[in-house]
Amino acid sequence: MKKKVVCGCLAAVLFLMVWGMQESYGWFSDRDVRANRFCPGENDVEIQEEFPDSTVTPGAELKKEVAFTNTGTVPCYVRARYDFSSLEAEEGTEVQMGSETWKKEADGYYYYQRCVQPGERTELFMTAVRIKDEGSPQEDFSLTIYTETVQSGNHTDITDAFTHLKV
Repeated sequence: MKKKVVCGCLAAVLFLMVWGMQESYGWFSDRDVRANRFCPGENDVEIQEEFPDSTVTPGAELKKEVAFTNTGTVPCYVRARYDFSSLEAEEGTEVQMGSETWKKEADGYYYYQRCVQPGERTELFMTAVRIKDEGSPQEDFSLTIYTETVQSGNHTDITDAFTHLKV
Protein backbone atom coordinates (compact mmCIF):
# COMPACT_ATOMS: atom_id res chain seq x y z
CA MET A 1 0.00 0.00 0.00
CA LYS A 2 2.86 2.37 0.86
CA LYS A 3 4.43 1.62 -2.48
CA LYS A 4 1.25 2.58 -4.32
CA VAL A 5 0.95 5.88 -2.42
CA VAL A 6 4.62 6.75 -2.99
CA CYS A 7 4.36 5.83 -6.70
CA GLY A 8 1.13 7.84 -7.02
CA CYS A 9 2.70 10.87 -5.35
CA LEU A 10 5.79 10.54 -7.52
CA ALA A 11 3.64 10.30 -10.66
CA ALA A 12 1.64 13.37 -9.58
CA VAL A 13 4.83 15.38 -8.94
CA LEU A 14 6.27 14.29 -12.29
CA PHE A 15 3.03 15.24 -14.01
CA LEU A 16 3.03 18.68 -12.39
CA MET A 17 6.67 19.24 -13.32
CA VAL A 18 6.07 18.34 -16.96
CA TRP A 19 2.93 20.49 -17.05
CA GLY A 20 4.80 23.42 -15.41
CA MET A 21 7.67 23.18 -17.88
CA GLN A 22 5.23 23.31 -20.75
CA GLU A 23 3.63 26.48 -19.35
CA SER A 24 7.03 28.07 -18.67
CA TYR A 25 8.26 27.23 -22.15
CA GLY A 26 5.11 28.77 -23.64
CA TRP A 27 5.61 31.92 -21.57
CA PHE A 28 9.26 32.44 -22.56
CA SER A 29 8.98 31.39 -26.20
CA ASP A 30 5.92 33.47 -27.12
CA ARG A 31 6.71 36.26 -29.62
CA ASP A 32 5.00 38.35 -32.19
CA VAL A 33 6.39 40.24 -35.18
CA ARG A 34 4.69 43.25 -36.74
CA ALA A 35 5.72 45.33 -39.69
CA ASN A 36 6.23 49.05 -39.10
CA ARG A 37 3.06 50.54 -40.59
CA PHE A 38 3.72 54.29 -40.43
CA CYS A 39 5.59 56.66 -42.65
CA PRO A 40 6.69 60.01 -41.21
CA GLY A 41 6.08 63.07 -43.33
CA GLU A 42 8.77 65.57 -44.19
CA ASN A 43 8.29 69.26 -43.61
CA ASP A 44 10.77 71.52 -45.30
CA VAL A 45 10.70 74.94 -46.89
CA GLU A 46 12.88 76.54 -49.52
CA ILE A 47 13.64 80.24 -49.37
CA GLN A 48 12.62 82.01 -52.58
CA GLU A 49 14.54 85.27 -52.82
CA GLU A 50 14.92 88.03 -55.38
CA PHE A 51 17.79 90.35 -54.54
CA PRO A 52 19.27 92.12 -57.57
CA ASP A 53 22.69 93.72 -57.26
CA SER A 54 22.26 97.28 -56.09
CA THR A 55 24.47 100.08 -55.03
CA VAL A 56 24.03 100.85 -51.36
CA THR A 57 23.57 104.59 -50.93
CA PRO A 58 21.86 106.55 -48.16
CA GLY A 59 18.15 106.91 -48.82
CA ALA A 60 18.12 104.07 -51.35
CA GLU A 61 15.68 101.22 -51.21
CA LEU A 62 17.11 97.82 -52.13
CA LYS A 63 14.63 95.31 -53.51
CA LYS A 64 14.70 92.11 -51.44
CA GLU A 65 11.63 89.97 -51.99
CA VAL A 66 11.56 86.88 -49.80
CA ALA A 67 8.95 84.12 -49.63
CA PHE A 68 9.00 80.44 -48.68
CA THR A 69 7.82 77.37 -50.61
CA ASN A 70 6.80 74.16 -48.83
CA THR A 71 8.98 71.51 -50.52
CA GLY A 72 8.00 68.83 -48.02
CA THR A 73 5.30 66.17 -48.17
CA VAL A 74 3.01 67.46 -45.41
CA PRO A 75 1.25 70.73 -44.60
CA CYS A 76 3.24 72.88 -42.18
CA TYR A 77 3.34 76.13 -40.26
CA VAL A 78 6.23 78.54 -40.88
CA ARG A 79 7.97 81.14 -38.78
CA ALA A 80 10.91 83.30 -39.86
CA ARG A 81 13.19 86.05 -38.69
CA TYR A 82 15.97 88.16 -40.15
CA ASP A 83 19.34 88.94 -38.58
CA PHE A 84 21.80 91.64 -39.59
CA SER A 85 25.55 91.02 -39.48
CA SER A 86 26.10 94.05 -37.25
CA LEU A 87 24.25 96.42 -34.95
CA GLU A 88 25.32 99.34 -37.16
CA ALA A 89 23.63 97.68 -40.16
CA GLU A 90 20.48 97.00 -38.17
CA GLU A 91 20.23 100.57 -36.90
CA GLY A 92 21.08 102.10 -40.29
CA THR A 93 18.42 100.23 -42.26
CA GLU A 94 14.70 99.69 -42.26
CA VAL A 95 13.15 96.42 -43.47
CA GLN A 96 9.96 96.74 -45.54
CA MET A 97 7.78 93.81 -44.59
CA GLY A 98 5.66 92.05 -47.19
CA SER A 99 2.24 90.81 -46.21
CA GLU A 100 -0.10 91.39 -43.27
CA THR A 101 -0.25 87.59 -42.98
CA TRP A 102 3.12 87.67 -41.20
CA LYS A 103 2.68 88.65 -37.52
CA LYS A 104 5.65 89.55 -35.34
CA GLU A 105 5.71 88.07 -31.84
CA ALA A 106 7.72 88.99 -28.72
CA ASP A 107 10.31 86.28 -29.45
CA GLY A 108 11.44 88.16 -32.59
CA TYR A 109 9.94 85.69 -35.07
CA TYR A 110 7.33 86.52 -37.67
CA TYR A 111 4.62 83.83 -37.81
CA TYR A 112 2.80 83.05 -41.05
CA GLN A 113 -0.86 82.87 -40.03
CA ARG A 114 -1.84 80.18 -42.54
CA CYS A 115 -0.97 76.54 -42.95
CA VAL A 116 1.26 76.05 -46.03
CA GLN A 117 0.33 73.02 -48.14
CA PRO A 118 2.99 70.96 -49.99
CA GLY A 119 4.12 72.86 -53.11
CA GLU A 120 2.44 76.07 -51.92
CA ARG A 121 4.28 79.37 -51.50
CA THR A 122 3.77 81.89 -48.70
CA GLU A 123 2.99 85.52 -49.31
CA LEU A 124 6.03 87.81 -49.32
CA PHE A 125 7.89 87.93 -46.01
CA MET A 126 9.73 91.12 -46.94
CA THR A 127 9.90 93.32 -50.01
CA ALA A 128 12.86 95.68 -49.53
CA VAL A 129 15.56 97.07 -47.28
CA ARG A 130 15.75 100.86 -47.09
CA ILE A 131 19.04 102.50 -46.20
CA LYS A 132 18.40 105.41 -43.81
CA ASP A 133 19.69 108.87 -44.69
CA GLU A 134 21.42 109.30 -41.34
CA GLY A 135 23.31 106.56 -39.55
CA SER A 136 23.53 104.38 -42.64
CA PRO A 137 26.03 101.50 -42.44
CA GLN A 138 29.53 102.49 -43.58
CA GLU A 139 30.63 98.93 -44.37
CA ASP A 140 29.20 96.00 -46.27
CA PHE A 141 26.70 94.01 -44.27
CA SER A 142 24.68 90.86 -44.64
CA LEU A 143 21.07 90.10 -43.87
CA THR A 144 20.39 86.46 -42.97
CA ILE A 145 16.92 84.93 -43.22
CA TYR A 146 16.24 82.11 -40.76
CA THR A 147 13.13 79.92 -40.89
CA GLU A 148 11.59 77.02 -38.96
CA THR A 149 8.62 74.76 -39.72
CA VAL A 150 6.32 72.48 -37.76
CA GLN A 151 4.01 69.90 -39.32
CA SER A 152 0.43 71.07 -39.01
CA GLY A 153 -0.66 67.56 -37.90
CA ASN A 154 -2.95 67.82 -34.89
CA HIS A 155 -2.26 71.51 -34.25
CA THR A 156 -5.21 73.87 -34.43
CA ASP A 157 -3.20 76.97 -35.43
CA ILE A 158 0.31 78.35 -35.63
CA THR A 159 0.40 79.39 -31.96
CA ASP A 160 -0.41 75.84 -30.91
CA ALA A 161 2.18 74.42 -33.32
CA PHE A 162 5.10 76.51 -32.04
CA THR A 163 4.16 76.61 -28.35
CA HIS A 164 6.67 73.92 -27.40
CA LEU A 165 9.49 75.83 -29.16
CA LYS A 166 8.94 79.17 -27.44
CA VAL A 167 11.40 79.92 -24.67
